[in-house]
Amino acid sequence: MTRAARPRRLSLWAQLFLAAMASTAVALGVVALFVQHATSSQLAAYSHRRTLAVVHRVGGVLAEQYRRQGEPGLQAAATHYATLLGSIITIESGSGAVLYRAQPLGGARRGGATVAATVRLYALGPRIRVVLSHLPTLGPRLSPVMQSVLSSLLVASLVGFLASLLLSSLVGDRIVRQLQRIAQGARRLGAGEWSYRVAPEGPAEVHALADDFNRMANALEAGERDRQRLMADVAHELRTPLAILEGYLEAWREGVDVAGADPLAVAQQQARIVAQLVDELQDMALADAHQLHLRRSEVDLARLAVDVSTEWQRSADQRHIHLTVDAVPAPAVWGDARRLRQVLANLVGNAVKYTPDGGRVAIRVEPDAQGVRLTVADNGPGIAPEHQAHVFDRLYRVDSSRSRGTGGFGLGLAIAKQLVELHGGRIGVESTPGGGATFFVVLPEGPGGDPARGGPTAASS
Repeated sequence: MTRAARPRRLSLWAQLFLAAMASTAVALGVVALFVQHATSSQLAAYSHRRTLAVVHRVGGVLAEQYRRQGEPGLQAAATHYATLLGSIITIESGSGAVLYRAQPLGGARRGGATVAATVRLYALGPRIRVVLSHLPTLGPRLSPVMQSVLSSLLVASLVGFLASLLLSSLVGDRIVRQLQRIAQGARRLGAGEWSYRVAPEGPAEVHALADDFNRMANALEAGERDRQRLMADVAHELRTPLAILEGYLEAWREGVDVAGADPLAVAQQQARIVAQLVDELQDMALADAHQLHLRRSEVDLARLAVDVSTEWQRSADQRHIHLTVDAVPAPAVWGDARRLRQVLANLVGNAVKYTPDGGRVAIRVEPDAQGVRLTVADNGPGIAPEHQAHVFDRLYRVDSSRSRGTGGFGLGLAIAKQLVELHGGRIGVESTPGGGATFFVVLPEGPGGDPARGGPTAASS
C-alpha cells in the first residue's frame, strides 16, 4: 500500500512575498490609473480654457472693429482672423440666424474644435454669437507632455515595485527565520532539550510568540524538574518504610524476636505511611486531571475544627503544646466535609509539627465579609518572606533537608490549595521569621458556594 503523497504547499516566505507583490502591483496600478486620468482631465481643461480665451479675444476684436469701422471693418477683421487661424468664423444672431460667415483664404483646416462665444455688437444686437469652426487646439502640443508624464509614472512605478520587492523579501525573510528558530526550538524541546530558549526578535506578534514559547519552555523545564524530583522523592520516601517492613518481616519469618518492638504494630505504622503517600499522590493526580469531585452539603466549620483538634490533641499533649479552638458563631459553608477536614487536618498537623515543645496552636473560626474565615496560628519559627510565595507549590519544602517525619512530602499544602479553590475560596499565609505562622482559609457561606448560585464550576457530585 503506497503512502499518499502530501500536497506541496507554498512556504510562508513565498506566501508573504507573493502577497506583498500582489498588493504593491494593485496599489501602483490604481495610482497610475488615477494619475493618468487626473493629468488627462487637467490638460483637457487647460486646452479648453485656452481655446475659449482665443474665441473671446476674436469676438472682442470683431466687436471693436465693428464699432469703429462698421460692417466693412467687421468683414475685414473676420476674414483676417479666419485666415490666420485656419478656421471658419460665423456670426449668428441671438435667434441663431447667420449674419455673416468668413472663410479663410487658404481654406479651412480639417479637424479642430468648434467653439462659440457671445459678444455685444451694438448695431447687430446685444447677444451676438461668434462661432469658430475647425479651430486648432492645444491637444497636439500637449501630447508630448502627457507622454512624458506617463513615462515618468511608469519609471516611478517600476522603481516602487522593485523597492517593495526588496523590502518585502527582507521583512519576510526576517519573520520566517524567527519562526524557523521557534519551530526548531519546539523540535529540540520535544527531544528533551529543556534548556533551549529563543531570542525574541521580529515584529510585535512574532516577538510575543517567542516570549510565549520561552514561557512554555520554562514551564516544561520546571515540570520536568518536578517530575524528576518527584520520582527521586517517591523512591526515597518509599525506601524507608519498605526497608523497615522487609526487616521486620524477615525477622518474623526467621522467628527472631525484636526487643522492645511489636513487629505487627511497626508494620502497620509503616503501611500507614505508604498508604498516606499513595493517597497524596492520587489526590495530586486527580487535581491535575480536574477530577477531584466534591460531595457538597452544609458544613459547620466550628464543629469540624473541634473534631480535627481532638484528633491532634494527643500529639500536642505529648509535646506539651497548648492546642485551642475559638469558634465565633458563623454560618455554615457549602462544601465537601471530608475534603475540608483534609485541608484543616493538614494545616493543624503542620502547626503541631513545627511548633516547639511547650508552644501553642490556636484554631479560630469567625464570620468574614466573603463568608467564613478559618485560621490556624502557631508560635513556631515562622516562614521567611522569600518562602511564603512558594509554600503552596507542590513538592516545595522550606527546608529541603527535612525528612518525612518532620517536613512531609511537600504535597499537603498544594493539595489543600487545590481543594480550597475548588470550593470557591482562597487560602494564604501570614508570617514573620521567629514570630510564628498564621494560615487562613476563607470559604463562601451556605449555598453561596454552589455552582447553581454563582459558586465555582469545578466538577462536583
